[in-house]
Amino acid sequence: QQQQQQQQQQSSSPQQGSVALGTDFPSKIIKLNLNDYHGKLICQRGAYLASNPNVNIEMEFTKKFTTGFFGGEGFILQSLNGQGDVFVKAGGTLVKKELEQGETIRISSGSLVAFSSTVEYDVQQMPGFKNVMFGGEGLFLTTLTGPGTVWL
Repeated sequence: QQQQQQQQQQSSSPQQGSVALGTDFPSKIIKLNLNDYHGKLICQRGAYLASNPNVNIEMEFTKKFTTGFFGGEGFILQSLNGQGDVFVKAGGTLVKKELEQGETIRISSGSLVAFSSTVEYDVQQMPGFKNVMFGGEGLFLTTLTGPGTVWL
């Protein structure tokens, strides 16, 4: 009975430990705090790795249904809502860009990692016959308009 009480005490007392996160390909793992971004970040599907239990993960819906549906496999977005830390991964070189009010950048949809909820976004198909024939990830462009933070 004394051993059982000791085990109960150990399991209810806080303990320190380590957690290791890995990715399926060489990537950078970045730690972001949702409190710094008004409690919400939007990230590319597959970028989310881990968070504390106070973070909800939901599908992010675009203004136009066709954007997410025809935007290719790479343009399904996830909304991370709540408080506390989240870990997301970024393949290749990570670029953090602060967009000013009204500042716009256009990117290949596959290069997007995450952005703050204050950034407006739109996905458009590139015009032209060549893109239909030789399409792929570059077939769709994402337009991001500030203010807010973008990770590419």
